Amino acid sequence: MSEPISWRDDTPFSARFNDVYRTKADGLAQARRIFLGGCALAEPVAEPAEEKTTEQAGSTCTSTWAGRRQWRILETGFGLGLNFLATWQAWRRATARPRLLHFVSIEAFPVAAEDLARGAAPWPELAPLAEELATQWRRLEPGTSCPVQRLSFDDGRVLLTLCLGDVRPMLRELRPTLPHSIDSVFLDGFDPHANPDMWSPDTLRELSTLARRGATLASWTANGAVRRALVQNGWQVDKVPGLPPKRESIRAVYEPRWEPTRALPPVDREPGRCIVIGAGLAGAATAASLARRGWRVTVLDAAPPPDLGDEAEGSSAAQGSNLRNFEGSSAARASDLPVGLFAPHASPDDNLLSRLTRAGIRHAVQTAEDLTRQGRLRAGQDWLLSGVRDLGHAAPMDHVQAGWMKPARLVAAWLAQPGVQVRGQTAAASLRHAGPNGVWQVLDAEGRELAQAELVVVAAACASAALLDVHLPPSSPLPLSPVRGQISWAMHATGPRDAPEALWPLGPVNGNGHFIPTVPLGAGAAWFCGSTYERGETDPRPSAIALAEGHAANLDKLRLLQPDVAQWLTPTFTRKAVRAWSQIRCASRDRRPLVGLIGRLDGLEGPVTDPRASATPGSLALLTALGSRGLSFAVLCAELLAAQLHAEPLPLPHKLARALDVRRVLAPSRGR
Repeated sequence: MSEPISWRDDTPFSARFNDVYRTKADGLAQARRIFLGGCALAEPVAEPAEEKTTEQAGSTCTSTWAGRRQWRILETGFGLGLNFLATWQAWRRATARPRLLHFVSIEAFPVAAEDLARGAAPWPELAPLAEELATQWRRLEPGTSCPVQRLSFDDGRVLLTLCLGDVRPMLRELRPTLPHSIDSVFLDGFDPHANPDMWSPDTLRELSTLARRGATLASWTANGAVRRALVQNGWQVDKVPGLPPKRESIRAVYEPRWEPTRALPPVDREPGRCIVIGAGLAGAATAASLARRGWRVTVLDAAPPPDLGDEAEGSSAAQGSNLRNFEGSSAARASDLPVGLFAPHASPDDNLLSRLTRAGIRHAVQTAEDLTRQGRLRAGQDWLLSGVRDLGHAAPMDHVQAGWMKPARLVAAWLAQPGVQVRGQTAAASLRHAGPNGVWQVLDAEGRELAQAELVVVAAACASAALLDVHLPPSSPLPLSPVRGQISWAMHATGPRDAPEALWPLGPVNGNGHFIPTVPLGAGAAWFCGSTYERGETDPRPSAIALAEGHAANLDKLRLLQPDVAQWLTPTFTRKAVRAWSQIRCASRDRRPLVGLIGRLDGLEGPVTDPRASATPGSLALLTALGSRGLSFAVLCAELLAAQLHAEPLPLPHKLARALDVRRVLAPSRGR
């Protein structure tokens, strides 16, 4: 439930803390002058009513973030988001800005999306940003189930990480992955007398362990106890003029007289060359995430290069064939499913998989919307946020943040991103470390070099084990299992639906199997149902008997999900007018993906204690085992890997990140 706000003459007021959310004078001016100006991120920008000089027009003065690859801001107290909106606007206006802006904000009592929009209403220049923030804000879930949630703006270049909970537990949540890493601190919140926990010495001590040497801090309050606590924790604090009615505010720089010993700062890896092995969902998502951060990415796959044209529908469906005659292993082929569902896993106890899939789908939906805005995906044609009805429980559940997607189109959109090169019909057979400069070579079956790079990400589904096991301790082979899946599908005979309206569901249905009633395909439309889950099967081309058994199994599942539809479609199955698509999924023992840097260069004798420690030249990483949830997990896992490489805030809670970490299978005692 959202925190209630009362509005007093258009000023937002909190009954819980008996205080206003922002200064009555000018909240945007406070954000710009106190916080942005105080942290030297941008000189104060002239208000619209003020006359700008020629020098001011069109840009702000050089700020401390100019030319940086990324900038990490920590805020205590998100409130109505005005500081974030002002920072986002300043980043957009800056001529020399960081490639990536991370804004991490702690908020124990998040307000409603409507209040966010209303809070920015006095400043029309913020309206487009506030509207986008409010739209994504509505997808948040309660912090009790997922305390860390990520919102993405400007095609993933502005990342808002929300820590939903009390300030000290949230600071401790950030400590394992961001020690001595934060570049700027916005020390905000209700008045110290109204909310003393936000400003306590313990809170400021925890906060200081996250700041890097030279980090800047700004606050609207010049409270003496706050200043003294900051000084005791290594900050050099100055009082400066405040924004009326406040006479003074503070600015500070983190310059402790001691060297921090509790934890070393994580390594922010310099982008260079990267090879991604596998052009499926996992590999393509990884390539797009790393290219956005400045990597020059080459994607290798044994299959022919994907069709990056507007009409690529997935080869099996587009060609109208039952099964393609593929030789060898390819991640791209496993992601060539004509259409798939993305929907959260639901469990009575809200188990780990449920929380992970919800986090993954938030990322997937935002990515699809970004690619649609870029013109790389077509809503309604390549994907649709249709909602999914889940009948796998005692009472039906309707998932609003769910729908269908054509994986081949998503993969093609990712691989068409700037900075990504694709080499198809290139089968990687082995990896070799090529000397002290930290370069990895990718070799073919004859031992010839295919490519080399400072970073290799293996995203080759079940073939990942053959590439990596030789570099892992004999006691820790990758536990990857093949699972064949077959779907049954057919084109609608005449119109968009060839069954009576009363029989046909309005949208996709999920449970023990799934049914997608209509998806645009070529010049017509098709329905899809499935799928089988055949453990241990390694041949994507089932025999005629296995093919028939797969259709029968899918029809049986449909009978349980939609009995009337199944009865209507039974003649189509009987006269063998139904087509099939079949490929091999890659699954781990616990059905969760395997993500992360897997070891050092020196023999890879074991997994590293801290995944950041191996983010050095010659890194080797893994992203695989998405199983039947590739659409749900691909973006989340790719962003998690990128965060590990670049010392970024994690896109999900630390506990959930550990549940995806490859170290849980390489060294279970450490990975848990």
